Amino acid sequence: MKKGKSASVRQGLFGRLAQFGLSAGLALSLLACGGGAGGGNPGSNSGAASSSASSTPASIEIAPNTVLLTQTGQTKPLNATVRDAGGNTVTAPLTWESSNPQAVSVNAQGVLTAVGSGSSQITARTGEVRSAPLLAVRTDVPAGAVLLQDSQIVGEPEATDPTAPPNPANTYRVRLTGVAAPQVGALLLNTESKIVGGRVQSVQTVGSDYVVTLERVPARQMFPRLQLRELFDLSQAEVVFPADLQSSYTIARDGNTYTFAPIPGRVELNPSSAKSATASGDRLQKAAASSDFKIGPFKCKSTLDGAAGAGSEVLALSSPPVFSASFKPSVDVIYTEANGLERFVLVAEPAFSGTVGLQAVVAFEGKIACEVELLSIRLPIGGPIALIIGGQLPVGMGVELGGKLTVANFGVSATASVSTALRLGLGCPDGTNCAVVTEVDPLKTAFTPQMDLPLLVEDIRLEPSLSIYGYIKASIGNPFLRALRFDAFKATVGPSLKGSFAPKSAQMFDPAYKSSYKLVGEIKAGADTNFIDLAAFLGLNNIAANALELSADIA
Repeated sequence: MKKGKSASVRQGLFGRLAQFGLSAGLALSLLACGGGAGGGNPGSNSGAASSSASSTPASIEIAPNTVLLTQTGQTKPLNATVRDAGGNTVTAPLTWESSNPQAVSVNAQGVLTAVGSGSSQITARTGEVRSAPLLAVRTDVPAGAVLLQDSQIVGEPEATDPTAPPNPANTYRVRLTGVAAPQVGALLLNTESKIVGGRVQSVQTVGSDYVVTLERVPARQMFPRLQLRELFDLSQAEVVFPADLQSSYTIARDGNTYTFAPIPGRVELNPSSAKSATASGDRLQKAAASSDFKIGPFKCKSTLDGAAGAGSEVLALSSPPVFSASFKPSVDVIYTEANGLERFVLVAEPAFSGTVGLQAVVAFEGKIACEVELLSIRLPIGGPIALIIGGQLPVGMGVELGGKLTVANFGVSATASVSTALRLGLGCPDGTNCAVVTEVDPLKTAFTPQMDLPLLVEDIRLEPSLSIYGYIKASIGNPFLRALRFDAFKATVGPSLKGSFAPKSAQMFDPAYKSSYKLVGEIKAGADTNFIDLAAFLGLNNIAANALELSADIA
């Protein structure tokens, strides 16, 4: 998508509704409706053992995944491991490539050399199999900085307070071995994969090791002359699935598409409190409720008015939900010595589909919103650079049921699919006029809702709303420590049903009322919950945190 497209998107995002695929079959039998490369010579994977000479390479992993070079002419050997489809290491000739050999070059043996300031993505390939890129950065560091390697860091960094919400003031601990005790106030920078960078706040001796507490420092204090200009293709990046989803779903990948099929008997449909709530019938008790709860794979939040208890007491799944997600993500990053972070933009073509069935066990008014994280893509960036442009991209789906639901045992289900192309993130074209980038192509969507109603009494009216949507987020910082990672940006896309229904007899006695429904395509994109904290950490002020919210009738 070209820059500057957002204005035209705002004016005509849904101007091509004729292109939409739409199915809206409502089962309402009781109701009546009204209205650059370097080092191209073959090499070998260093240190890889061969389990079978005839095994076909299926993947390549480079270690470390990030390299910081602090002097021109400095060299660094890399290791690459080639594996077959079964995960066995195999021997294969490798070709090494550098995307910017003027900054960091790589030779046929996989040895890096710092040539000039800047960054490069290093890859290894054999035949058609290519590794995920390694980020190599050549930049100066402040005098007196203590430079570390992965072998000198025991385990992984740990948040001082793992329960603390993300904040630039949060500290973390690392255990160092084989080094002299660092001084309080010293700047520590790891030069390899482990995400360590910050100023020493305290030092504790443990045997021959040292446990060091670090506070984060602004990017320009760590790297006063950093230059990055990279487009990270994330098609080969590490993908992580939530453990509870893996235990209840069979997950299959085909290219960029992931499907999630429920394992029979593994998805809990009803919260325990909902099972005991059926005796409440369809009474509307005048008690407001707001609560967090879980049904099946969904984490839910309710905001109810006139509900018979909290959300977990009124809602259940009628069947295990089914999901599919597809995307082609990349991240466009520009960081300059003069202006700092000028661009961090997620570029993606997300497509989501899902089938979800819900049962309102008890009558309620208000809203219950549920989301499930399907997977998370980790940016292939380590070391202290990850504190500036690292992180992860959570991808998931959500369902929202709300309105005035004045009958018990009301059922609603829907199959929805939606796709688009988007650019979401931060743009500072001249280093001062920063703004949230929100550019989204027109939605392509299909939506098939179905409602199952009990026998309605003469004067009943039902006013439900139902949304099924996909979302993608950008969280920046340490991907492994929640307290050191900022939820910066989020986009949600999907169709929504809004309706008002009553039996024929009720409409006959009230000529002014007509049952109706409409389908709406909705897009929301912009800053997420920790964006202001991230901006403060990056030293960015007066950012226009604009949001994009668009909707248009589909049917």
